[in-house]
Amino acid sequence: MPTKNNGGIIMKLKVGNAVYLQKNDVAFIMHDLCCVPAFFVDEIFTPGEPFIMMDLAEDGMEFCCRLEKIESVKWVMNQDWILDYHEFKDLPIGTLKAMRMQIRQELDEKIDIFNAQDDDYRSKNFNRKAALFSQMEHKIFSLKIMEDYLRAKISFVFPDELAKSMAVPQKRKKKTWFGRFFRQ
Repeated sequence: MPTKNNGGIIMKLKVGNAVYLQKNDVAFIMHDLCCVPAFFVDEIFTPGEPFIMMDLAEDGMEFCCRLEKIESVKWVMNQDWILDYHEFKDLPIGTLKAMRMQIRQELDEKIDIFNAQDDDYRSKNFNRKAALFSQMEHKIFSLKIMEDYLRAKISFVFPDELAKSMAVPQKRKKKTWFGRFFRQ
């Protein structure tokens, strides 16, 4: 049976005119991004209704944050560093791994270029670059978590309205040479 993942995958799930985020997503967005739009914060944190972050380790992979306001949905959907479940759920694991490696290479190159700049440039651009590097790092991590999901090593908790229609990957069996030889 797959286990729940307690990591920080960043993933969005579009359903009709709404978009769902996982609790881990909201925690990352609120903690690591320097420019979160006020309309996003207003929709996530409804006055009088606490958003409890203490149970991230237990259910951080749950798609529980539903955003319906047009500007919030557009903002989330325009963040290309947040994986879109529907775009990645059917990709081969090898493709996800290749994407991870390409982003890792791009990140390493960007860090090298940034570090080669003079002190004045680095101090003026540190926050912006740090946010970009953090987003790239989280995308790499999210792709790895998606690989684990497709291997059925972890599970996601989908919204009730979608839970029955979402296909959960079954663990893929590798055939050994013996199994291929005898067509098992």
